[in-house]
Parts: sequence; structure tokens; C-alpha cells
Amino acid sequence: MTSNLFTDEMSDFLDMVRKLLDKGAKIYTRNKGGFTPLGLVKRGSDLEMFFFNYQDNSGSTLLHHAAFGNDPKLIKFLLNELKFNINIINEEGNTPLHVAARYGRLDAVKGLLSRRANIDARNNVNNTPLHIAARYGQLDVVRELLDKKAKIYTGNKAGNAPLHVAARYGQLDVVKELLDKKAKIYTGNKAGNAPLHVAARYGQLDVVKELLDKKVKINTENGIGSTPLHVAARYGQLDVVKELLTRRANIDDENKKGNTPLYVADINAKNNNNSTALHVAARYGHLNIVRELLDKKAKIYAKNTVGNTPLHVAARYGHLNIVREFLKRGAKTNAENKKSDTPLHVAARHDYLDVIKELLNKWAKINAKNSIGDTPLHVAARHGHLNIVRELLKRGANMYAENNDDLIPFELVNNESKLEVVNFLLDLKSDHGYTLMHYAVENNKTNLIGSLSRLWREDEINTYYDDIPLELTSGAKNTFSLINNLLNWIKSSIGRLLGSSSALPETSTNYSNTAGTSQFSREVCVSNNVGLAFFLLQSFLDKKYPLPKFCSITPEKALANTLNIVEEFEKALEKTARQSGVLVKAFDFFKVYSDIAGQVRNERYSQIPNILYLAAKEVCPKNEKFLSILKGNIEKMFDEQQVVDSGYQSNDIADNKPRSYLNNITVEKQLQIMLFLPEVV
Repeated sequence: MTSNLFTDEMSDFLDMVRKLLDKGAKIYTRNKGGFTPLGLVKRGSDLEMFFFNYQDNSGSTLLHHAAFGNDPKLIKFLLNELKFNINIINEEGNTPLHVAARYGRLDAVKGLLSRRANIDARNNVNNTPLHIAARYGQLDVVRELLDKKAKIYTGNKAGNAPLHVAARYGQLDVVKELLDKKAKIYTGNKAGNAPLHVAARYGQLDVVKELLDKKVKINTENGIGSTPLHVAARYGQLDVVKELLTRRANIDDENKKGNTPLYVADINAKNNNNSTALHVAARYGHLNIVRELLDKKAKIYAKNTVGNTPLHVAARYGHLNIVREFLKRGAKTNAENKKSDTPLHVAARHDYLDVIKELLNKWAKINAKNSIGDTPLHVAARHGHLNIVRELLKRGANMYAENNDDLIPFELVNNESKLEVVNFLLDLKSDHGYTLMHYAVENNKTNLIGSLSRLWREDEINTYYDDIPLELTSGAKNTFSLINNLLNWIKSSIGRLLGSSSALPETSTNYSNTAGTSQFSREVCVSNNVGLAFFLLQSFLDKKYPLPKFCSITPEKALANTLNIVEEFEKALEKTARQSGVLVKAFDFFKVYSDIAGQVRNERYSQIPNILYLAAKEVCPKNEKFLSILKGNIEKMFDEQQVVDSGYQSNDIADNKPRSYLNNITVEKQLQIMLFLPEVV
């Protein structure tokens, strides 16, 4: 009775131990005294026998677990005290050495090898520990096994040697180690595949490069006559295909079935950059391959990671024959990549004139804008490609198109090496005589006016105005300040003349320009007539910067309206100050003028009240009463657009003088103030 009770209790205890082990309890864990659970078991006990016979669900014994735990002492105990079979296998046929190799347990490997474990033991698929270590990239274990003379050429069930296995899984360091130890590079597996075929099949590009660097024959054939290029093409490994082609693999080789690499290719497979075979063929200019791929229904619209179609790629590298083939086959001429570049942008960037012409002949959008608003002309100008600039303009490109930074193509030519592009654009005129300077003045492009003034060639400046300094225009912030600069110059000239002790000659001819002024400016001084000042300025501006003949709103009207709005706004501020009791100081009316000038030129009057309100709010941001009253006064300013209409109605010209910057009453009044001259009667 007592014996049965003891047996039952032991059975329950052993069941509990089994459950703990099955749940992952670690037999190799040591306590503070340095003992493992097994080390505490009484010799010859039922528990000891239990541990000896224990196998987990995979058939692994305690020795397998000790190898996994990398515990040489426990391994020694199991082998010496419990007499474990060192080559005992689990259900997969793996010995403890296989397990240690799999997990890189170098100490366990050394301990097992020191006790004569079978270094070339084979598991169920004939993998040796060296195969296993190569598979999982356990370089230190590989070196240990090779140092202990593991067989380097042994094949597994598929005929793969350790080098095949390392190549298959991309274990580059192991591949290098095996090659250093003279692993056979041409040995085929049961399908006749050499390690290079295997690496190509699985897209292990670094291994492919390493093998080729070791002078492996690039066109070596497997059992059915396929080269590594056949294999890479068959499985869509485009990066490998690219590398093999770069290394001059034979694209025309036929295998025993008469198939070339192209015939067996997965034509729409993509590489890491989402490029297809068609992208690759377009990149390297292989026209015959492109045609064959297209015949096999390769996707002509496929996009890679950056959104480029094969047509973008062909345009990028200037392969005109391939561009033509794509266009003939229905490629989208205006397809956009992720930056909204069309093939025309790409060709313009890289200076391929023939490609530009071909795309334009196939209805490419010449003024298409990319994500930053650049047209192909912007791109060509930015990169200084004069021939592309010429062609685009000849085909009707808009040289005044503005990008997202409000810059036209000319403003992107900012390098001395691109001077020929600068000069070419400076020479251009439309059929109406419209030039860059027209555009600059019309649109208040102050930086451009300054640039053009500095670049203006002497032979293009009428000698009649030689004495007017160009720097007067280069510093102007807008049309109004340009006029202001010129007026200040006139005032200075008049002052020098009036302060001169010498009398003026009776006639206006044959005298030296001792005061640094022209005949016309002398006449201004003599007559003290503002009309002649107008004439001088108008003549200068109309000569240098004549107005376009096709503007929807003329510059003089825009200037008059802008000045009138600023004047009315100043009155509104004064009125608001009186009503609210708040005095506004240091208000920048010139900034207000600059802010609304563009709105007036584009006739966007609805935006101006808010611009004026926000300008005032910057000065008095916390005074709600002031801002509330001001808002109402601004609204009254724009009732029925009176502030706009009145600014120009007073500008009607009774005579038949041509419209210009200066022939309006508002500007005349401003000029009179600046010149301190009497009104014209």
C-alpha cells in the first residue's frame, strides 16, 4: 500500500516535470549555487531516468536542449554522468551539433566536437551542421567546423553544397569564407545549378557580385543549358539581370529548349525600385529587347518608385530610337512622375535636343508645369541648355510663364557659365516688340528690372539717354519707385545747374555737358516746366521700357488706382483715429502700396480691403475699437468701387497723346510734389 502510494506520487511528480519542460522550462538554467535542475537529481533515481529518456514534442532530448543553451558543463555532465548518445537525433534528424550550429552556440559546438560528435552528421534532408550554419549565417561556427575539417563539398538531398546554401540565403560573409577555403564554384546541384545560378534565382545581388568578382564564368550553364541570366530573367530578379548585363552576360544565349533569357522572363516583374524589365531595357538602350518585351505585352505605362514610366527613362538617357518606339506603341507623351515631370521636362533637364523634338512632334505639352511650377523652358534655362531653350521657344513655349516662386525662365539663369542663354533671352522680342523689360515693368518685377538694367548692353542704349545712370533703375522696388529714382536724379541735376556760377548759353546747341545733364534736362531747368520733366521721363521710359499693346489694364491705370487707394486709406486712418481717439504712428504706407499693387494690376480688388485691414491690425493689434471702426471706414471706401473708379476717371486724357506711365493727373500731382514745381496750367 505504501509502495503504491509512493509510486503514484512519483508518477504525479514526473508528470509535473514533463509539463514544465513541455512548457519551455530550461533544463540548463542554474541556481545561485551554480546547479542546474538536473545537477540536483539523485543518481540512479527515477527522476534521473526520466531526464535521460525525456524528449519534447520535436523529439529533442536534454542534450539538444543543453546544446541550445550553449552550456558545455551540462553537455559534459549529460555525456559523462548520464551517458547520453552524443549523436542522438530528434524528429528532423538533427543531432545536438546541428542544433548548436543552427543557433550559433559556439561554446556548445566546441564542447561537442571535443567529445567527437559527428561533424558531418546528416539530418533527414542530408544537411550537415556546416549546411545548417551556412544557411543561418553563423560565421563563427562555419569557421570552427571548417577548422575541424568539416566536408566543404558535401551535397544535401537537392545536391546543394554549403556554398549553394549560403548563396541561396544571401549569407555573403559565409560565401566569402567558403570561397577562401576553396569551395568549388562550378559544382552543380541535382538540377545542374552552380552557386551563381542559385544566387541569381533568389535575387541575392551581393552574392552574385562576389562570385563574379571571383571570376566565375558568367555564362555557365545548368542542366538544361540555362545561364544565370536565364534564371534571373525567369524569376524576375531585375537587379541581378541588370548586373549580369552590365558584366556582359550573353543576352542571346539559348538553352536546350531554344529559349533566350528574354523569352523566359517575367516581363512585368519589378525590382526594389519598382522598375520593370522595360525600364531596364530603356535605361541601357536595348531596342530589340524593348520591342520583344512590348510584343509580349509588357506594361508600357508601368511606373517605378519615383513615378517614371519607361518613356521617362528613355528620355532621361537620350535613347531617341527607344523614345520613338514607345511613342509608336502608344506611350503617354505627357505622363507625369511623382514630381509631375513629363518626359519633356526630363529631356530638357538632361539636354537631349532630338528627344525634345520627337516629343513635341507627338503633342507633348510644351508649357506643362511640374510640382514646383517649372515648365520645360524653366528647366532648360535653369541648367543653361541653350539649344533646348531655342527649340522650345521656336515651338511656342511661354517665356513669361511663372513657376510657384513667381519666377520666369530668365530669372533662373543665374550662373556665368550660362551667359549665352542670358544673351539669347535678352535679344528676344515678340511680334509686337514685347521684351523682357516690358514684362518686368508691367508686372513690377523689381529684381528683374535691376538685373536687366545691369545686363543691358551699351549698344542697345540710345545715346540720347547716355547720361541717365542705370543704377537708378536697378534699385527700384516698383514702377513708382523707379519714377521716384529718376525724379530725384533730375532734381539733383537741376540743383547743380541752378547752383552753377556760369550762365547758360542763349541756344541749346553746341555746349559741353559740364553739369552732367542732357540737353533735355537743361531745358527742364531753363523753363522750370513740369511738362518737360514729364516729357523727359516719358521719353526715357517709353524708349527703354515701352508698354505692351495688349494689356487688359494699362500700367498707368494700375498706378493711378493704386495711388488713389493708398491716399483714400490714409484718409480712412485719420478719420478712424479721430473717431476712436487712437493715434497711429509710424505707419508704412509704402508697404501698403507694394502689397496692393499686384492686386490692382490683376484687377483683384476684392482682396484689397482685407490687405488694408491686416496692415492696420499689425500696428494696433489689441485695440478692438479702433479696428472695428477702421473696418467700417474701409468698407465705405470701396462702396460701388468709387475709390477705384475715381482714381482713373480723373486720368482721362483729352488729347490724343499715347498712353504712357506719366500722362495721368495722379502721377503728375505726385511728380509736382517731388519736384517742388507749380501745377501745369
